[in-house]
Amino acid sequence: MKRRCTVFSLVWLLALVSNTTSADEPVPVANLENSAFKDVWHAVVEEAGIDADFVTMSRAARREAMVQGTLAMDCCSIPAWRDRPAEQVVQLYTDPVFYATEHLVFHKDKLAAFAEPIDLSTLKVAVVKGFKHRNQSSFGEILFAPTMTETYDLVASGKADVTFANSQEFWRRQRLRDRPLVLGPVHEQMLLRARVHKNWNHLLPRINGSIRRLRESGRLDLLMAQRIRNLH
Repeated sequence: MKRRCTVFSLVWLLALVSNTTSADEPVPVANLENSAFKDVWHAVVEEAGIDADFVTMSRAARREAMVQGTLAMDCCSIPAWRDRPAEQVVQLYTDPVFYATEHLVFHKDKLAAFAEPIDLSTLKVAVVKGFKHRNQSSFGEILFAPTMTETYDLVASGKADVTFANSQEFWRRQRLRDRPLVLGPVHEQMLLRARVHKNWNHLLPRINGSIRRLRESGRLDLLMAQRIRNLH
């Protein structure tokens, strides 16, 4: 009996030491290097007082890293975009980080050809693989692309009739590369949130508090405006 108690105590002590060590290590957080929301996200993490190791990886790699538990936090998405069963069991959503309006995006010479309300069931629609949009099952021909850059190119080249973008992301990408595209009608209002892996669930209240303070101070809107303006 004494031996069992000793072994149990040793295991408990090792687990305690292990948890303490991991708690002292920087938290792996998505960097969002090419996102319009990068500055907003970094400010949220900094305001929360989190010692972060900002990791640069593709969107697809971030999704997999969250599932594997090697990434603690990512931003910014809606639950419909991250609904794989393996994702749902490990992720927690924060309060909304940003309110975004998703627009239809057309070639600048073709928007006038479509009467409102625009019937997407008759159009070729460029969609980022893994993203889901409102009423997507009723779209006409769907052209899947690996990134938003490719969806923009499909519309600019005339291979697709329309794609989607929130206004912040649209203007960021247009400043980086001016394509013959225009924002069309609103398709959907979205509440973009960050995701926290359940292994770091103790950080969720700190992130939510940070979001609240930055929103109330006006810094979230200011940082977004500066991010768009300063891109070249």
